[in-house]
Amino acid sequence: MKACRTAAPPQYADDPKWSDTVLAVDRIIAAAKVASVGGDLAKSHHILEEIRDQLGSLRSRNGVIIFSDRMNAYHEKMEQILMGKYGDFDSVGLGAVREDAVVLSYLADQIELHPPLGFAQDATYKEALAALKASVEALPHAARAGDKTAVQRAISMLKVPYSKLFLKYG
Repeated sequence: MKACRTAAPPQYADDPKWSDTVLAVDRIIAAAKVASVGGDLAKSHHILEEIRDQLGSLRSRNGVIIFSDRMNAYHEKMEQILMGKYGDFDSVGLGAVREDAVVLSYLADQIELHPPLGFAQDATYKEALAALKASVEALPHAARAGDKTAVQRAISMLKVPYSKLFLKYG
């Protein structure tokens, strides 16, 4: 953000909140550094996630949609599922899992339909995307079967494929 303090890129030139966004990102980075130096990497990570919100709001205000926005939407729903309160996976809980899985599947489809620029045919990208899609597909399958252990396992398997795809392309 330092390079853009004096002049916003053309797509954000008319954004009245540009300067506020740049300052907010700088504050977030500073707070994350403090947490990191203090040895609290989890807190630092959590603080840094606020940058995603700042930049997402910036793009949204200006009608800009990028691959990371789709990854962020997926991440948000995935986190809801990971922390979901599905009871003891009784019939109501399994129904809620199926509903959440449908939304997650839609978001994964959006990622697939809108690959990062230049990577649609990249073998490594395709492999990472296939792993993400497979992890999502396992969830409603397990919920439909009513298998509590399989549902818990499917939920626990969502994060790794997402993280791998995000780290390289998100």
